[in-house]
Order: sequence, then C-alpha cells, then structure tokens
Amino acid sequence: MKSIVLPLLVAGLAGWWVSASAATISGTASNLNLAIPEASTGTVLPSTLILSSGGQLISSLRVSVTVAGGANGDLYILLEHGGQSSVLVNRPGLSTAAPSSSYGSPSRGLNVTFFDAAPVDLKSSIPMTLDASYAEGGVNDGQAQVTGDFQPDGRAVSPFSADLNSPTTATRTLAEFNNRVVDGPWTLSLVRIDSLETSTLESWSVEVTTTTVPEPGTVLPSMLLVCAGVYVRFIRRYRPGRR
Repeated sequence: MKSIVLPLLVAGLAGWWVSASAATISGTASNLNLAIPEASTGTVLPSTLILSSGGQLISSLRVSVTVAGGANGDLYILLEHGGQSSVLVNRPGLSTAAPSSSYGSPSRGLNVTFFDAAPVDLKSSIPMTLDASYAEGGVNDGQAQVTGDFQPDGRAVSPFSADLNSPTTATRTLAEFNNRVVDGPWTLSLVRIDSLETSTLESWSVEVTTTTVPEPGTVLPSMLLVCAGVYVRFIRRYRPGRR
C-alpha cells in the first residue's frame, strides 16, 4: 500500500506548494512635487497608490520615499493600508535628553528605502552634525539629502514628544501588514512640525512580496487523487473472494 500512497501524497503536496508561489506587486507615484504642510495648519499631505493582486497576501514589503527641502528632524511620515499603519519617520534625531538635538537632525531631504530587515534604523543613524554652510532657514541649512536603506522608525508616539528613547512598537513596523491582502489603497501621510521651512514630497513607491492564497481548484484535485489511490488499493487487497 505504501508503494502507491507515498507518490500520490507527494503529488498532493506539490499541488499545494505550486499554488502558494511568491510574486512581486509594486506601485509608484512620481513627479509629485507636493508641499508638505506644517502641523499648526491642522492638515497633513496624503498621497495614495492603488495596488491590485487578485487577493494575494503580503509576505514583506519595501517603501521608498523621496523628500526635498527642510530639516528632516521636523518630518513625520505614516504609511496606512487596510486599517493598519506603520510609522516610517518620526522627527529623526530628536532627543529631549540632549539640548543640542532638541530640533532633530539638520540633514535636509530623504531618498531612502524602508524595510524591516535593513541593517540600521533611521532615527538613530541619521546625520546629526551641522556642516560648515549651516545657516538657520537658509538654502544651505544643515546637510545634504539622506540616502540609503533603513528600518522604519516605528515609534507610535506624538511627533511633538518623540524622543530617541521611545520604544519601537512592533505594531507600527512594516511587519504589521504581513498576511493581509495587498489589494486596495495605500496612503502615505506627511506633515512638518516647524513652520519656518518647507519640504516637498517628490515621489514614493511600495514594493510588496506576496504569497498567493491557495485555491481549492489547485489543492483539492491533488488531494482527491490521493484518496482515490488509497481507495483503489484497499478494494484490490480486501475485495471479497481474494485469498
């Protein structure tokens, strides 16, 4: 009996795994050049992408953001989808424990990609030293645009009280989106805390690695084949009159 059941069982499992193959779904919003509002106005800048995958589930994702303009220490950026959210940026470099960084990082602009497995996080790795051309509110205020791969900030605290010692909350990292359906709107919301400078959202994108939801049409036939094989083998062995 094992000689027929084992190959059929392998075939059934193969039907399962083929239906759960990974895919990559992505969306990009480019050439936006949208001004990021200041918090005292009571508004945020929303930018939305619509992704479609036919019901596939999220395994992991990357989010790329390009911002030009004012100091990054005044930025707050939130990603939302399907009732979940992840804090990508929360006034990086800000620390109430150190007067020298009470305004956050003076670096200007971002061209970064966020994903949970990145080697460093933005909030503690962003440049903090002013360059020689620093002038408050001037064109050369702070440093050049920050580039590279970073873990999302993750601190689910108000940008008015953010501190480097705030806990990173797991429910606000990109892993919060895992095992949820890709399809639907993805919204990036941005706001600045300081009204003296301006920042502009130039572009952003989402790249999702998915796992297809197993469909009964691909799994069931293989499993029925296993059952049929077992049944035939049983009848042949134990049919009446057999010695």
